[in-house]
Amino acid sequence: MKKFIRKILSTILIVVIALGTAIGGWFLYRNFFSQASTTDPIVKITQPGENLTKGETFKAEITMENIKGYKIQGAHLKLNYPEEFLSAAVSFDGDLTIDKTVNDPEPKNGVIEAEFRSVPPFEGDSGVIMHIDFTALKDTAPSDNNVYFDEAETKLFEYLAEGTDPNGKRYQDILDGNTEGAKYTIGDEGGTLPGDAVLSLSPASATKEINESFNLDINLDTGNEDVIGAIVYLTYNEDNFDVELKTDATDFDDIISDNQDGVISFSAIKTDGSIKKSDALVAKLTVEGKQAVTPTVPNFIFDKTKCVVNKYTETGPENIIGEPKNGTYTIGDDDINITAPNAPTNLKGTAGNTVIKWAWESGEKALSFAATSLAATTVTDKIAGYRVYLATVSGQYNDEPVYDGQDSEFIATGLTNGQEYFAVVEAYGETGTVSDRSKEASATPSGDLSSDFDDPSTGGIFQMPSALVATGIVFGVIILIALGVALVLYFVSKKKKNKK
Repeated sequence: MKKFIRKILSTILIVVIALGTAIGGWFLYRNFFSQASTTDPIVKITQPGENLTKGETFKAEITMENIKGYKIQGAHLKLNYPEEFLSAAVSFDGDLTIDKTVNDPEPKNGVIEAEFRSVPPFEGDSGVIMHIDFTALKDTAPSDNNVYFDEAETKLFEYLAEGTDPNGKRYQDILDGNTEGAKYTIGDEGGTLPGDAVLSLSPASATKEINESFNLDINLDTGNEDVIGAIVYLTYNEDNFDVELKTDATDFDDIISDNQDGVISFSAIKTDGSIKKSDALVAKLTVEGKQAVTPTVPNFIFDKTKCVVNKYTETGPENIIGEPKNGTYTIGDDDINITAPNAPTNLKGTAGNTVIKWAWESGEKALSFAATSLAATTVTDKIAGYRVYLATVSGQYNDEPVYDGQDSEFIATGLTNGQEYFAVVEAYGETGTVSDRSKEASATPSGDLSSDFDDPSTGGIFQMPSALVATGIVFGVIILIALGVALVLYFVSKKKKNKK
């Protein structure tokens, strides 16, 4: 009987050891050999290579390749395109089964940004993520990279565990910045195309003393087209200027206008026929300077997203506006001293699994270019953005920033767990001035469960994985079982010897 029990226990021990070996081998293959043996995943955008004519629409396909062996649970895509040359429409009709679109994927200001999950996870060699219908607003010939991915914010997330719990820490980015963009320039590189109307300010520039009045004309080149009307939005800094809009004696018959909160808006209509001129007068502005302003910044700016110039076609009015021209003006002293912003403060790093979130505060509240008094000759440059520099050795930073943008936080990804990273941040102004760098901060990414945190760049949906911790727990349980069985066999054998 005892011999039988010993055989049973020995069999159990062998099974437990074999099971542990199998699980350990699977873990090593899954996390180290399986993915490393394949070509790195990539996200591409494909477009036709031929010339495009104005009004022609083509479908761009966003694809993912080299993903065999992965379970694609979601993606975060950010794509830039020239909105002055292209219009865009997004459709999710690819191979992914979209469970939820986290943010608004509608194109805005030349950017398409979309984040979503795929349930169930997509498994295959390659697949289509989505389509974008681009319409050429001008004639085109391919040349420059005008349609391209933001590599830092384009990600593919792999599902690391069974189940579809969207709140579990079961995702990791497998893309590592591998993107390919399209090569397109939409429009005439040599200047305005025939048929494009252009709004401009005349004179092109002016230098006036404080409180001295001068006139500006809003002009329209109709682009050799018969124009029936225009809608104009022009912004200015009302702290620096008093502006009076005059709409009499223009080339248009009927003008409805408004001027408040630093925005001049009006519609000009040709009620009798149309107008075709290279220098049509739309409206006049009488401008009076109130404070000293810098000459390096456009003080009157057309809102190109709202300006419209219409010609009449058989199907109705058609907008033919090209690129509006800004006016650059100086009121007051040309020798105003512009000082750089203060250095950013309170730089802190919050570490996660292969990531660090860096956050900081502005060194001072951004000021306008207007001096604080009429007699002032020094103004603080308005903050235009920040640059973050990263290093693995304290104080040894190269000249290339890892982040350059307007946000006051940045997530560095693809870092090495256990490696300490150091960071500094600087602010730069709209006129090109640069602040001192902030005090240095450091953080060390870790794969520990306690270091996991949501990645705000993906809307807080995908979290860093804790697969290593979970696997360690499984191994620990297996080892404890094996030790327990071994101890039982040891005591049974010892007891038998003692009886002999």
